[in-house]
Formats: sequence, C-alpha cells, structure tokens
Amino acid sequence: MNSDIFISRISKVLEIHEKYAVLSDWDTGFCNSLMGQVERKRSLSAKQVMTLEKIEAKCICSRKHT
Repeated sequence: MNSDIFISRISKVLEIHEKYAVLSDWDTGFCNSLMGQVERKRSLSAKQVMTLEKIEAKCICSRKHT
C-alpha cells in the first residue's frame, strides 16, 4: 500500500483522538511510531497494519457514541 495512504490513515486516527480522546497512551505511541516509520519510507508489517485497523475501529466506534 502507498505510504501516502498510511500517512492519511494514521493522521486521521490521531486527529480523532485529539478531538475525542479515544485512544490509550499505547495506541497513540504506536500510531506516532508508525507515522515515523512510514515517513522514512519503510513498509509496515502485516501485524502492524492489523493493529492499526483495530485502532481505527476504536475511533469509529467511539465517534458513534458521541
């Protein structure tokens, strides 16, 4: 997957967290780490992508309840 797509996805997660405070410190740190990795043009592992998807799901679920 294109790094720009991951940057967009991770940025969206962090924006939602900033607005709604839905993520744990670990989730936030993980997203920031992924962002650095993608910005350095390094690919994400399948496990990292699955974890990002779980974090994205937390953001979607929490927005439905606000």
